[in-house]
Amino acid sequence: MKKTFLLIIFICSLSNLYAQTWAPVGAKWTYSFSSWGFPLTNSPVTIQCVGDTIIQGKACRILHGNLACSFEIDSSYLYCEDDKIFMYIDSVVGFHVLYDFTVSVGNSWTIIAPGNQVGDTSEIVVDSIVTKIINGDTFSVQYVHNLNMHDRWVFPEYIIKEIGNKWCFFPLYSTCDPWTGPIRCYEDSTGILLFSSLTCDTVLYYDNIMEYSMSDRLNVYPNPATNVLNVEYTSFDKSAFFIEILSSTGCRQLILTERKNNFVVSIDKLHRGLYFIKLTNSNGKHVIRKFIKE
Repeated sequence: MKKTFLLIIFICSLSNLYAQTWAPVGAKWTYSFSSWGFPLTNSPVTIQCVGDTIIQGKACRILHGNLACSFEIDSSYLYCEDDKIFMYIDSVVGFHVLYDFTVSVGNSWTIIAPGNQVGDTSEIVVDSIVTKIINGDTFSVQYVHNLNMHDRWVFPEYIIKEIGNKWCFFPLYSTCDPWTGPIRCYEDSTGILLFSSLTCDTVLYYDNIMEYSMSDRLNVYPNPATNVLNVEYTSFDKSAFFIEILSSTGCRQLILTERKNNFVVSIDKLHRGLYFIKLTNSNGKHVIRKFIKE
């Protein structure tokens, strides 16, 4: 797989004709998607390269996929040239940069939203460029952030050069809830790369996470939150209760106990994305709320 991806990078830089090797037909990206309500599930959702086409003289890949909170739906048209991925945006009748792997640390590139969001732009700044070993293969990774923290379209955390952003192939709407992602796997004719403990087709059912009648006693704010989460829980049970912060895939991120009805939880070390806060009382009953870490 490693040799295959290195070959892809080399071919991509030669010319637009050979850039067709990027995202070969049949390639598929699988992401996690958490349900919007109860019962809570975490299901796979995909983007897939289904064919080729020519637009404005450019040999493009056709990608199908509609991911929640992403600014691109149904069919997308992209091509690779000189370590840049360009996307066709029909509302402005032309190609614009989606990913730019030529940008050095401290510099940026501009993405443009398509469709009825035309005119929306976001500046993506490269914080660092590192290498990551995934399934034994080495990848170049850009850690990025939005120049303007109030931009509506974001590329959270980092971008894997041969694959795309960790959370979604296309930029995500910053205040959408819940975000798609993170990526589970990428596959093409050469094999499968796993980026998560979840397999490509796993569906998780949170059978033990339910909202009880006591749920109206829990208030969590602000939401979205940045560094701290304020928790207000009205309970007649004066014994300690158990608090968990869970990721969108159900992985435990934080554990603590508390006796006070009002308290603050530090979330500054959590990555951006969707989380759940779960409170369990001495009787084993629990209540859960969703929140977004910005």
